[in-house]
Amino acid sequence: MDAILLCMKKRGIRFFHKIKFPHTDVARYHIKAPFLALVRSRELEYDNILFMAHGAEDSIITPVFRTQKFVKYITEADADAFKNNFVFAVSCSTAKQFGKKCVEEGAIAYLGYEIQFGNLFTCTNADNRTFPKHVRKSIDVIVKHIFIDSLSNAYEEFLTNPISVKVLRERFAFLLEQRVADLPEMTTDQLHTQYHVRITEHEYNKYFVYLVSMTLSLLDAILPCLVCLGEENYISPSFIKYRIAQGTGKTVLCQEIKSNVSFQLIQNQNYRTYIIRQLEEDRTEIANLSH
Repeated sequence: MDAILLCMKKRGIRFFHKIKFPHTDVARYHIKAPFLALVRSRELEYDNILFMAHGAEDSIITPVFRTQKFVKYITEADADAFKNNFVFAVSCSTAKQFGKKCVEEGAIAYLGYEIQFGNLFTCTNADNRTFPKHVRKSIDVIVKHIFIDSLSNAYEEFLTNPISVKVLRERFAFLLEQRVADLPEMTTDQLHTQYHVRITEHEYNKYFVYLVSMTLSLLDAILPCLVCLGEENYISPSFIKYRIAQGTGKTVLCQEIKSNVSFQLIQNQNYRTYIIRQLEEDRTEIANLSH
């Protein structure tokens, strides 16, 4: 598998379930027990872990049923489960403490947010109540779709190509900001066709463009707070099978990765050795995949 995803079916993040990874093999989990069991069983596989969940500084958290309270769900005590992995946490604030603990316990890299960013998806909050409610909700729907589409595209590129976590972060940020910035160029009919929202021309001119500018201002504050801890030059091992499937020979592929600037900068020698061995061994499997 290329990645292991924990995408919880919880209040406030249900829209994350719309995310798709159509070109890669991403295993999906909704609860922690089987998710953590699988991750722990694959300590030597150098997996990519993706969290799409609520977060706090020291843990992945989950809302309590029918209350406004949250409880810790995956804590620092579980951080050792991510040894030898790359973790991307689409969760508020976890880079502050939880991510650092994961790296201390052996995670090669951790990409996560230092701040709460949920306000990006809540144009309906109290500060904006002077705007029509359905226009605010339309913006929320559109931004959520753009967010998960941008994440999916960037993450699949990372899984199928020898690009680093640093580049993954930059691609995701670029796609997200660019697509939001392009919204004022779309007509109301295009918005309806692509995002299934209805906004009149009057509402578009009076409210929509302004709300888009507010969203861009939020992004300016949020995007720099998506940070990488550990090896920002980490490259996913999953790219190997895609290069082979595309017809790239073992020798060429080995030369390509050895000359890759990001790979050259990786400090984790065990991981560097693991990647090279994947290219130099399993000749029968490589031959089969090439035909």
